[in-house]
Amino acid sequence: MSQTSNIQRLTLDPAAPTVKGEPSWVTSGSRLWANPDPTPDDEWVVFYSRNQPEGDVYVIRPDGTGLRQLTSDAAIDRVPRWSPDKTWVAFFSDRSGALAVWKIRAADGSDLQQMTKAGGVPVWSPDSARLATTEVLQFAGSAWVVDARRPWNEQKPETLPSPDQALHPFIPNAWSPDGSRLAGMIGFSDQVGKGIVLYTFATGAYERLTDFGQYPVWFGDSRRLLFVSNKGREFWVIDTRTKATRKIYSTIWDTLGPPRVTRDARAAYFSRRVTEGDIYLLTFE
Repeated sequence: MSQTSNIQRLTLDPAAPTVKGEPSWVTSGSRLWANPDPTPDDEWVVFYSRNQPEGDVYVIRPDGTGLRQLTSDAAIDRVPRWSPDKTWVAFFSDRSGALAVWKIRAADGSDLQQMTKAGGVPVWSPDSARLATTEVLQFAGSAWVVDARRPWNEQKPETLPSPDQALHPFIPNAWSPDGSRLAGMIGFSDQVGKGIVLYTFATGAYERLTDFGQYPVWFGDSRRLLFVSNKGREFWVIDTRTKATRKIYSTIWDTLGPPRVTRDARAAYFSRRVTEGDIYLLTFE
């Protein structure tokens, strides 16, 4: 039994929204790549390695050329995210002992900085000035927001209100392009997901959109969300105003990772895990 995990690009029609054709491969081979995130203009894709060694961050062009490594030490760096201005890549890492959010310059891998004392998946604000995160724990506390321009020891984090117990823990995953809301999920799950949740900054209120799915990302209209569900077998879209949902892509055997979209929502990137087994023929004599 062998397993690979490579990056794919899926072309979208953002007006519908629908899928246009089959996804194309950005990477290939026997490596295990995970959690891709494209630049807003679809020029580069960042992701991390799950083996050989685990936890290094890389960038590549959508056509599979220009592979470049950003981190290359003993620390485990995961879930990299481009800043909207393309200057920085943020990720969470154990390089300070406990898991925390760090950032590094995307151009050359320089100026590595710790941004939080603790934290998990980094979520950039649309102006690249703030970062939202929470702990990578099933029973994490409240999410918080920090100034992306200051190191962690100069931060005064803004802690978000705690949601109702039914929505706890709220794990933010994407900041709306208009800056008004965070989209996230209820806890971490490798199954169908416990549901998609919105947090509105102006009111401090949470709203549950679904009772399934995880890892939502915004379309450019700050209205619709793309998310993954059913053990990584399906991509769904939800209209946050009407709460209407629609499945737009699915697979039977492979596992689809969390999707990320370009600013114009004409492309989505994700990892695709393929498991293959050998078949042998035995002849009895």
